[in-house]
Parts: sequence; C-alpha cells; structure tokens
Amino acid sequence: MVGFAGWTASGFCPGTGVCAAASGRKDALFFIAGGLLGAAAYMVTYPAWKASGMLDDVMGGKTTLGAVPGSKFDGLTAMSGDIIGILMGLAFIVIAFVLPERIGGCGVAVPAE
Repeated sequence: MVGFAGWTASGFCPGTGVCAAASGRKDALFFIAGGLLGAAAYMVTYPAWKASGMLDDVMGGKTTLGAVPGSKFDGLTAMSGDIIGILMGLAFIVIAFVLPERIGGCGVAVPAE
C-alpha cells in the first residue's frame, strides 16, 4: 500500500516514471530514487518485518480481496474479485475528480516543464 501512495503522490507508475525520467523530467528522477530507496529500506528491515508476524499468511494461506473462480486462493470477501476491482476503480476515479477541487478550490492549470 505504501507503494501505491508513492504512485499517487507522484503521478507516475513504474513504467511511465522511467519513460518520464528518460525524457528529462526531474520529478520522475525523484520518483525512481524514492522507489529504489524504499526497496532498499524494505530489504534491510525485512528480518524485523518477518519476525513481527506481519508477513505471515492471512487466514491460513494466500488470499485475495475477492473470490476468484478457479483459483486456489481464498478471498477475504465472498464478493467476486472482478466486482471488487471495478468498484475500487470507480472509487479512485471519483476521488481523482473530487479531491483536486476540495484541496485547491478551483482547478488551476499548471504548465508542463
């Protein structure tokens, strides 16, 4: 989840971040550096995470948010994984449209670098 927060804050996913960095965008370079530093921090602290029990299997094995037909993994909910994915996507779209108006009032165009 922390990784998704970084994607949200930067506006890049790993693929677009690399492409943007290749085109010379400084913010993409910081995005890539942050991802590498985050991965290094996780690698260094992995023994502590493992010892805490937070990486143990949930519900006795690997799980997904929703039930996936034909999968050997249990779902945390009985709802179809496809439906959960669509609902989460719609929620993110609503947040993407509502949040900027709530934060800044009216949208202000920012020129690209």
